Amino acid sequence: MGLTVEDLLREKEKAASVAYQSFVLLTNISTDSLFCFFENKDAPYYHLRIKTIYKGDFHYISCGNKTMVKKTFDLIKGHKEYDKYKLAFFIDKDFDESIKNKFIEIYETPSYSIENLYCNTNSIKELIKTDFQIGEDNPIHSQILDLYQNLQSDFLKASLLFNAWYKLQKIKNKELNQPNNVSLSDSLIPSYIELSLESITPKYTIESILEKYPDSLPYTADELTTVINELNAADLRMVLRGKYVFNFMTTFIRKLIEDGADTSKRKILKKKVKYNMDNSTALTLLTCYAETPECLTEFLTKYN
Repeated sequence: MGLTVEDLLREKEKAASVAYQSFVLLTNISTDSLFCFFENKDAPYYHLRIKTIYKGDFHYISCGNKTMVKKTFDLIKGHKEYDKYKLAFFIDKDFDESIKNKFIEIYETPSYSIENLYCNTNSIKELIKTDFQIGEDNPIHSQILDLYQNLQSDFLKASLLFNAWYKLQKIKNKELNQPNNVSLSDSLIPSYIELSLESITPKYTIESILEKYPDSLPYTADELTTVINELNAADLRMVLRGKYVFNFMTTFIRKLIEDGADTSKRKILKKKVKYNMDNSTALTLLTCYAETPECLTEFLTKYN
């Protein structure tokens, strides 16, 4: 038997309480530090940037997901005695209504999530130059960058429909004031989209999505078209679900490594590349190549 809505709410309250208690304990150790609250997966990304930008000691506390970060914020702000402490909360924008600039102590990503910030062309450029040791004077360097840009563009277009459908589901759930009832995997590859170093091939339709999620909420064709158009009007790399965009990039990197490893089938790399990366370590391994938005620099600088 699955968890009920009440069970989920209790779990979130418990997690927020644990983060709150960790904060209270840390205030007994340090009073002048910056206390940073993250979603669990985001610590490697923010740790490096806080360490670089903030001129002082800091502690970071993992809260769970975005909802738990916000609940922890409410718990702490409900106690006036903690107003004297430096507090910084970090959340992903997701497909939710933005709360940017509504709370001076909450930073919201300008993208769907931090994963999107890993996936620009410059990140790949630095990776292949540093870890693959393929310099800009090597023709293969520009070949890889062009290939990445073209495949990423095709991937974003191929994943647009699924992202739009999922965003519409979140909108519908919010209208009904109920938790999101759609559980997603971290990747559209290879179940929904096939990726090779030659092409991107969609393997799904709106009908196959509905077949996969029979309990999803109903909507009209016009509503779906509206969401598609809204997303399409923005930078898709930044507004589509970050896990999907990031998984495309890591899959692309693995395909490159596989290309170099097979001497009989090499199409791009002319040598074997020794580089190990799995899903559990990718965010940490690649964090030095991710972009740091100006708004994050401004947010952290104000604490100095």
